[in-house]
Amino acid sequence: MTAVAARPLLAMVPVLGLLQGCLPGEPVRLPVTRASGRDLTIWTVATRRVEEGLLVHGVVRGAPLALGPIHGHLHVVATPRDGGAPIVVDTNWGSMSGGKSRLADFYATVPVADTRTLAAVSVAYVATSDAATPNLDIKQ
Repeated sequence: MTAVAARPLLAMVPVLGLLQGCLPGEPVRLPVTRASGRDLTIWTVATRRVEEGLLVHGVVRGAPLALGPIHGHLHVVATPRDGGAPIVVDTNWGSMSGGKSRLADFYATVPVADTRTLAAVSVAYVATSDAATPNLDIKQ
């Protein structure tokens, strides 16, 4: 990267720091696993403690050559330290920016009373709808 090209990127560093300060809650250090797909890359994931539980947020990027909308959603899974059942939350990303970057934010709140009870978080791109898999527990 040349010095000329690096200047605009360096100018963004203070702005990104200010944007982090706009988010509620304090950061939580947890191991995070990302599972991207062919059409969508999970670029960043961060976790913060909020009143409702654990806020998981980040940025996704659509494939640059993919035309049209990107279907699917994100599975956010919080794994408890005690080996209990994982807490699963589904979320969508916001509107993709135009041009080559195709970036979008995502947010999900994992309902947990104490974030210290969590061992890890994973975020996975799922290209299909959960409705595509029939729920056999529903009686008609």
